[in-house]
Amino acid sequence: MYTVVFIGIAYKALTVPITHDEGWTVIKYLDKSVWDIMMYPDNWPNNHIFNTLLAKTSAGLFGTSSWSVRLPNLVFFWVYAWGVYRFLKQTFKENKILFLPAATLFVLSPYFLDFFGLCRGYGISSALTMFSLSYFVSGFMTVRRSHIWIALILALIASYANFTVLLYFAAACLIAAFYFLIHRKNWMEVVKFWGMQLALFAAYAWLIYTPILKMKSTNQFEFWTSKGFYEETVFTVIHSSLTDSALYTRQEWFAILVVVLTIALWIWGGWKLLQSRNLAKGFQAPMVITGSVLLLTVLINLLQTSVLGDPNLNGRTALFLLPIFLSLVASGLAQFPSLKYRKLALILGSVLVLITVQHLSVSYRPNSFKEWRYDQYTDEVIAFMDNQSDEKEKPKLRVAWEYQNSFEFHHRYEHLSWNLQLGNNQMEVDPNTDVDFYYVPEAQVTALQSNFSVVKTFDGGQTLMHRKR
Repeated sequence: MYTVVFIGIAYKALTVPITHDEGWTVIKYLDKSVWDIMMYPDNWPNNHIFNTLLAKTSAGLFGTSSWSVRLPNLVFFWVYAWGVYRFLKQTFKENKILFLPAATLFVLSPYFLDFFGLCRGYGISSALTMFSLSYFVSGFMTVRRSHIWIALILALIASYANFTVLLYFAAACLIAAFYFLIHRKNWMEVVKFWGMQLALFAAYAWLIYTPILKMKSTNQFEFWTSKGFYEETVFTVIHSSLTDSALYTRQEWFAILVVVLTIALWIWGGWKLLQSRNLAKGFQAPMVITGSVLLLTVLINLLQTSVLGDPNLNGRTALFLLPIFLSLVASGLAQFPSLKYRKLALILGSVLVLITVQHLSVSYRPNSFKEWRYDQYTDEVIAFMDNQSDEKEKPKLRVAWEYQNSFEFHHRYEHLSWNLQLGNNQMEVDPNTDVDFYYVPEAQVTALQSNFSVVKTFDGGQTLMHRKR
């Protein structure tokens, strides 16, 4: 199934035009030096540092194109898949009947999967989060200190691909410190490992101090809101994951179900911990480990919101929470007594697989990414403009600000035969411009009608207009 999913992601990465935020990343940052990228050349959070560095490397090797800058995220899909496999292999040792159904849960969200085909940091950070979590589970279950350090380093790199994952990195630091405490040989060993953690944390804090300060100083979080963790974080991820689904239209029900299920699994994990002989034994249960990681991450998020005044995570910025939540659900599923109720386990597993297949097949859109759907017709407009060009005359196109990054990327790196007039990134259109064609959303057509006529309207309202003669 994961191979089929990857083919679907790869097809979009190779064929769908570059999107608004991707175009910005490539145009603004890939020509910068490695150090400039690491220190933020401007104050905008569009620069997901680790992703930008990987995209710069890929573009340097293969040339700058849509597929080359998206290649790192495509590769990291298999990092995500390997993290899922490592986690499930340990969690379902005694319950192999439900291994495959549990694996399908991790590819249930087509919105989440989209980001493995985009030049953004969300796919990379989510993959590394899952990989890190799998090492926390194996570290606690097999009492292997090296796995805890690997998990911690992976959490750090995940946050370097997307700073919202700093919440998970903070939780990872606490979980690692807790491991060193409960598995100590003596107190000096605890002091040594905590000291090493503190040194790692201090070095990383120094590295990201300038980028964080730049964003905070110009209030780059003003575009988010703080309506509450449930409405802003839980509901937005559920709503986006159910986009385009023909059956699952009541997102509110699913959001409530997620909250209820999470709380129930936390309580169940807490009960298992209380029943264990000691903390070290109790934390060998995957449900306890994953539940603790998720709980700590959520609590740190709530603390950040209440103390620092930062808004809650929203939509794509909260995606790294999805694999942690799904790991908790899979841990609960592993408790199902499949050997005792083999037929019931097979029925349950079949239902989960069918739900995943149905949802992905219905929700998959090969010609667009869900977050930036308005950029899906860039190629068609480019083809139209190519047909208007000849050796003597090169027509001039101007586009609304939300389309500009996509068009500028393709115009710059594909050496198109017509001229693109760049605006000043303002949302207002200019009816008095001297361009031949204007490409705008439906809401801005009226403002241009005095000087432009409609040539073509695309699904979603995007409109190509031609100057009246």
